[in-house]
Amino acid sequence: MKQLQFIDEINKDKLLSNFLKLTALFAVLYVGVSYVIDFYYGMVIMGINFLFHIIGLFLYRKEILSYKATSNFYVANCCFVAVLGCSYYSGGLFSPVAMWFVLIPVIALLLLDARKSTFFWLITTLIIVSIYSILFFIKGDYLIKYNIQDYKGFFQIMCWVGLVLIVFLVSSIFENNQRKALSVVKTQNFDLIEQQNEINASNEELHQQKEELSAIVEVVQGKNKLIEKQSEDVKASILYASRIQNALLPVDKKIKNYFNDEIFILNKPRDIVSGDFYWFEKLEDCAILVTADCTGHGVPGAFMSMLGVTGLNSIVFQEGIFRADKILNHLHDYIYKSLQQKEGKSSDGMDVSVLVIHDTIPIAEYAGAMNSIYCIQNNELQEIKADKKPIGSNHYGKDRNYTKQVIDISKPTVFYTGSDGYQDQFGGEKGRKFMKKSLKKLMLQHHSESFKKQEEAFTSTLENWMKEGKKQQIDDILLMGFKVDRGSEVL
Repeated sequence: MKQLQFIDEINKDKLLSNFLKLTALFAVLYVGVSYVIDFYYGMVIMGINFLFHIIGLFLYRKEILSYKATSNFYVANCCFVAVLGCSYYSGGLFSPVAMWFVLIPVIALLLLDARKSTFFWLITTLIIVSIYSILFFIKGDYLIKYNIQDYKGFFQIMCWVGLVLIVFLVSSIFENNQRKALSVVKTQNFDLIEQQNEINASNEELHQQKEELSAIVEVVQGKNKLIEKQSEDVKASILYASRIQNALLPVDKKIKNYFNDEIFILNKPRDIVSGDFYWFEKLEDCAILVTADCTGHGVPGAFMSMLGVTGLNSIVFQEGIFRADKILNHLHDYIYKSLQQKEGKSSDGMDVSVLVIHDTIPIAEYAGAMNSIYCIQNNELQEIKADKKPIGSNHYGKDRNYTKQVIDISKPTVFYTGSDGYQDQFGGEKGRKFMKKSLKKLMLQHHSESFKKQEEAFTSTLENWMKEGKKQQIDDILLMGFKVDRGSEVL
């Protein structure tokens, strides 16, 4: 459609230019004819007509006048100057020139292609013809200013020749437009056929791809169902393993009874099972509390934790070892041998803190392997640092000797122990780690509260920290807080 519109604009431009040029030549020709037949008025009128055509053509080419303005100027020049003027002075209604009035609305229709403009020039032509008719019936030969009887045949022939040439010009332009339009239509039809063929080929290819995708989707759906089934089986197995792991942990009632319910245990595995664990046993004259952070989390960490619990049971119950440092030494040997780390088969290990609380004397023994413990007395917090060598792992050599540290518990003492999961958790406004400094501040802030409130405070602080930073839990978290109040009394 755009091509047809563009061609139509070009053809209209050519049509107007050709009309201006051709009628200008006619004007010159009729100036000559009027001279030959001594038609003085015709010479003057057609000279003026020629001049107006040249002016119109010049203004149109210089784009001073628009197409519409030039077309109206052209029709007015033909109507009021050439046809009206020549017919007025050569017989009025019966002048050979009067038949040119028929062409005025036709030319307007061709050039302006608008109903209003065509209707205007049609009405104008009818008014002129009507005026001629009225004048003729009133005064007869009043309008005849020039006697053309001697040249009537010649004059009529020249008028008819001009009319035929105009019709020929219009017919040629129409035929040329039709030919170009048909050429454009054929080209567009050919393009449409090619596009249709391409669309059909694309549709066929898409249909084939759809069938292939459907087959792939069926395979993927089948595999997804298989994966879901396997995932459910694995999850069920891990849940069962979790029950086994929880069965190995100390009974809550037993440990709470020893500390008179002044204890909380915040144990949050990252996955279903955990690599963090705690171990507790009440002996005849002391109690042993162990917290450990094993290599890894999830299933691998759980395997390590079960190995650690088994080792502690063996060390305390079978070997009868109750000193904190000795427990760590033997636990290292147990892990080192169990994982065949001498042969380099594994470098896994664990960070462990051991606290032995004596019942007969107001002291507690502590030994740590990469896992410090915190105690608060008289609102002052002390970090009792661990030895910087883990349990297990072949990166530190086979032999390990851990240090025993004695803590005076003659005053009421609040202890905190666990893994590094709490302090290493990312969160907060800037997405950073919680850090040990913030954890110590939290301990001092809440240590004097009931242990139920402390558990709520530590839990809500952690959850808000993760929520604020839009972070997920990155590691297993174990944090225990408890109070030992011996005074000068021996239990």
